[in-house]
Amino acid sequence: MSRHAGALLALLVALLVAAAPAQAIDPAERGEAFNRIEKKTMCIECNVPLNIAEAAQADATRAQIRLLLDRGLSEEQVLDRLVEDYGANILASPRAEGFNALAYVVPVAALATLLALGGFLLPRWRRNRGEGSSDDVPPRDPPSSSDHERLDAELARYGT
Repeated sequence: MSRHAGALLALLVALLVAAAPAQAIDPAERGEAFNRIEKKTMCIECNVPLNIAEAAQADATRAQIRLLLDRGLSEEQVLDRLVEDYGANILASPRAEGFNALAYVVPVAALATLLALGGFLLPRWRRNRGEGSSDDVPPRDPPSSSDHERLDAELARYGT
């Protein structure tokens, strides 16, 4: 074999290695990764989750995701590439970084505050309710025998 043929063969092998996927992913695993990515993204045309979108743009985005997965990119790398191409609005939920972290922190803080406030105020409220009602009406005694006689007389008068 001549020097030129050997160099050409080495160049061909190098090109094949460079063109091959970085990581060979099992087709089932690639399908699962595709489903997870599809649930984490939105259709930029109709603003619904990509896994239920029916627009042409959604089909194009799905094809792009499949192509990126076939090239050997990980889920995170595919999401990063989609954000580069379409912007952060393609993500179904914001990433927990910077100002977007408030989307995760504020609801948890509000719930914790409400639970603490309820835990503090509930015993006070129950204590106050037990001391007397807000109408300041004294508790009634059970009906006496004269009350029963009067009730019977009233009922007899009306024929019941």
